[in-house]
Amino acid sequence: MMNKKRIQYISTVKGIIVLCCIAVIVTIGSYIVLSKPDDGSEIDVFLESLVGDPSDSDIRIRQIGVDGAKPIQWNSHPHLSVIVENRLYSELKQAIIRYCLDIEKAGESVALYLFDGGTAAGLRQFLQLRNQSGLQGAFFIGSLPLAWFYTGHCPLMEPVSERFPSDVYFMDLDGIFEDLDGDSVLDSHKGDLSPEIWISRLNASGLSGTEQKEIDFLKNYFDKVRRYRSGDLALPQRSIAIVSAEKHDKLNFDGTAFDEVLFADNSDIRYRFFKKLREGYELVQIAANGSPYQHIFNSDFQNHSIAWEDILISDPAGFFFLMGGPAVLRYTSENNIAKCHIFGKSNGLVAAGSTKGSRWISFQRLIDRLNRGDNFGFAFKHWLSEQILTHSGNTCVYGGYAMIGDPMLQLQRFQRNGFSLMDKKNKIR
Repeated sequence: MMNKKRIQYISTVKGIIVLCCIAVIVTIGSYIVLSKPDDGSEIDVFLESLVGDPSDSDIRIRQIGVDGAKPIQWNSHPHLSVIVENRLYSELKQAIIRYCLDIEKAGESVALYLFDGGTAAGLRQFLQLRNQSGLQGAFFIGSLPLAWFYTGHCPLMEPVSERFPSDVYFMDLDGIFEDLDGDSVLDSHKGDLSPEIWISRLNASGLSGTEQKEIDFLKNYFDKVRRYRSGDLALPQRSIAIVSAEKHDKLNFDGTAFDEVLFADNSDIRYRFFKKLREGYELVQIAANGSPYQHIFNSDFQNHSIAWEDILISDPAGFFFLMGGPAVLRYTSENNIAKCHIFGKSNGLVAAGSTKGSRWISFQRLIDRLNRGDNFGFAFKHWLSEQILTHSGNTCVYGGYAMIGDPMLQLQRFQRNGFSLMDKKNKIR
């Protein structure tokens, strides 16, 4: 039998070894601190990179339970992470919890987090960690960090050089993003370029008004989503492409993927645009020139453009908008027209396009996947992978591709009473 001194000595040595191991782990990488209250109601998570200055790449985020339940534990492999800006949560709590419960009702696993500060690098590290446990996509609600990217020479594009927010940074989790000139803006993307997850944002800030107005937009949006899932909000199950004269002439637009095509070849496009969209279409592609604030259909005529306020006031009767205009999805711009499309009073759920100046964007493959029953998140991720491959990793083309709105939605015929009509193998039941 060991004497007391020997036992005490061995215990002391073991304690020192454990402390040393912890110190080594913390020093060489990243760490997570989990603190669970006695009632199990929430878990605080802090992820901090210790490479260089920790303040440059930290994130403060905590996981919370849904409707009073305990949080989904780390080993439960939730497919969707809903990450909400803490500033908004108190007023959105009911809508957010109801949204998460609807996602679970549809057969998907979801984890809910509150974001209380941090950087794009820290947020990407968090997603990388979650992806190791099966994360398939994330929904950013509110003003979450941005990853700014710079392309210095993009032939055939306007502008040739541009700085823009890139959500590809959060989707390609094993690619290498670098700031080669040290100006705090990313300018290089290399390695494995394919996205591992999809990302969508929902941010109503900058749509003219106070913070309360922002909350009103968000509450109304989640109410539309719930009514859409339940079948109470519906439009004719058809699609239309509205194509500018310039796009049609230069690109020989193929409209075979759509039930109808409207060519903007004369001066009454504003009248015809709003007249058509009053009739109602589930899927709308807008192939036009423009900017973050407007669609420009024909520069040869007066009254050829549709401005952001036209969209916000008229609330065009469409649910899903695919937009090919330059920087039309620049969600950082005040009164961005894409955000106006999805924050309409009665219509608008999802929009996809580019945050940067771009050439013609073909959404054909994305539409194909939607017609197979994919939700918008999966369809967007696979479409983005194909775009990166098609354009040989040219960030001038794909660097700004992004999506806003609920990424879990499907076309109406695949969704009924809150339940997805797809099984786990992505086949129609």
